[in-house]
Amino acid sequence: MFFKFIFLAILFFNGLAVALDFKSEKKPINVEIVPKNGIFKSGDKLFFGIRFELKDGWKTYWKNPGDAGESLRIKWEDESNKTQVKIYFPFPERFLDNDLTTIGYDKTVIFPVQIVPENLEKINETLVLDYLICREVCIPYTETLNTNFDFKNILSSKEFSKFLKSVPKESNNDFKLKIKNSKKDYVFVEFEEKKGRQYDFFAFLEQANTKIVNEEGKSSFKIQIDEEISKITSPLLISITDGEKYEEVSLFLNNNKENNILFYLFLAFIGGFILNFMPCVLPVLSLKLYYFSSASNKNSTQIRNDCISIIFGIITSFIILAASILILKSLGQTVGWGFQFQNKYFLFFITTLILVFSLNLLGFFEIILPHSFQNKVAVYSTANNRFGHFLSGVFATLLATPCSAPFLGTAVGFSMLASNSLIFVIFLSVSVGFALPYLIFLIFPQIVSFLPKPGKWMLTFKYFLGILLFISSIWLMSLAGINNLIIFLTSLLIVSISFFKSKNFFNRIFLLSFLIFMFFFYIKDNKNFNNQTVWYDFDKQFLSESINSGKVVLVDVTADWCVTCKLNKFTTLDSKRLTNYIKKNNIVTIRGDWTKKDNKILEYIKEFGRYGIPVNTIYGPNNKNGILLPEILTNDIVIRELNRVAINEDKSE
Repeated sequence: MFFKFIFLAILFFNGLAVALDFKSEKKPINVEIVPKNGIFKSGDKLFFGIRFELKDGWKTYWKNPGDAGESLRIKWEDESNKTQVKIYFPFPERFLDNDLTTIGYDKTVIFPVQIVPENLEKINETLVLDYLICREVCIPYTETLNTNFDFKNILSSKEFSKFLKSVPKESNNDFKLKIKNSKKDYVFVEFEEKKGRQYDFFAFLEQANTKIVNEEGKSSFKIQIDEEISKITSPLLISITDGEKYEEVSLFLNNNKENNILFYLFLAFIGGFILNFMPCVLPVLSLKLYYFSSASNKNSTQIRNDCISIIFGIITSFIILAASILILKSLGQTVGWGFQFQNKYFLFFITTLILVFSLNLLGFFEIILPHSFQNKVAVYSTANNRFGHFLSGVFATLLATPCSAPFLGTAVGFSMLASNSLIFVIFLSVSVGFALPYLIFLIFPQIVSFLPKPGKWMLTFKYFLGILLFISSIWLMSLAGINNLIIFLTSLLIVSISFFKSKNFFNRIFLLSFLIFMFFFYIKDNKNFNNQTVWYDFDKQFLSESINSGKVVLVDVTADWCVTCKLNKFTTLDSKRLTNYIKKNNIVTIRGDWTKKDNKILEYIKEFGRYGIPVNTIYGPNNKNGILLPEILTNDIVIRELNRVAINEDKSE
């Protein structure tokens, strides 16, 4: 802060001396929007560029300007324009002026700006730019530029591509940075050095100013921070290059277990095990218990072989998930836990699979398929029993991904910021935890003898499991955008056929209960409730305004495919107790819908080290940086944290 004071003093006195001379000179910078009538595209992202052409000796600044300066800021002149834009900063240079070290650009630079058009074909709006340029004197500018973006006219530019390529990518694959140690207001960072390479690096922290004050050695450096590290919640961003590759690495300062990989492996293992008891996985787990109950006539070797097949299916599918994430990361995409449920083709596939599975358990195929075909399927499934168990492991994993469990979000979030190899290791640890029930049967197959013996009860239980899976398929149909009336009528037809076909009293009770459930589900979905909390759509600017105005804010990031999110809504967020508390204490409630891919929501949850949902945060006068709540919520937890962030006064329920 002292350096900035000196800088402003120099700026003031120099400004008095050169002001009159400067008026007679031409503007020392030319600013333009590129391209003129089109748009650039990289991967699936759309970009335009803000091109600065500076005269000799003039410079502008990076997002961390160093000892002095201000970085570029942009906004729409029409504040009602909700089109999202995000500036990317190319890798900068370091300048030394009057013993002040500044970070920025000279001569020519293009700032790539990502734009999310929201179903528009063209945009003709005015963009407002705020920036600072310096030589002996610094001149702040506020400039308006007209834009003309045609999103159907995809253009290319070697100059733009050069600057976009120099934007550090969010990764830690090549340099493998990690925190060596930290004190009250500084941190030592080390990285893997390769012989013959020259490295350069810069630091940025949203909540404080940072400065690289010295290099301990060729493979480590010290970063000074003008705020106590214990008060910082945002990640420290390190931009690093060896002249060929550019990376931006996120390091969390207050995580004293940052380097303890075993700690995160343990969290991943525990999170994977707890995942077995989440609502989305219980039907599959119940099916496996059903199988083991019917396997009492099998010997230990057969049971072990079946368990190995299931475990192999689980581990293989988690490895495929990790590989998919790495492929998408290499293509410049950032994804989170459950990302595949944002893909309509995957939704169609998994919906069809679960529907067929449930209809089979309900005996539906016994009605519509010839006996000769059923016999052939039975012979094939018996001959390929191991493959069937392998697929059931894969099936369980697919159903598990829309759920999050305690500890799982922390472990997966850590892996997304780590190296490629560590992503595989973390996902492998999750898979082992998820497969733990089957590992127990593998080691102790005699446990089967303690399960209920096979009998007529299994037919009823099988029917019950079929209904559970059918409910899952209905939920997936709604995610796929199928009209609720069509879902209701289709369900009514299937259940009616099963009802008249079944002679079992309990089966009919289950089916009648299901019909009643479906009726209330349909009525509830088409009824407006006046007593519920009013949730504002997620908007980062509205969130910032609410926080800065001293309000208490509750943010809920959710998705229709997130079962844990639904559970939190049912037990807590939509409960009468919390709803009354929110209304009585004028809490601002904001909800981000991540059902479909939304980069601005992903960027928000990444601020808290999360790459999956649910994510629930609370802000208030006593904590404007935000408190991250656990994955599983209760009324007591939410109300306690809301009281903590509020001004010290009695908050009543």
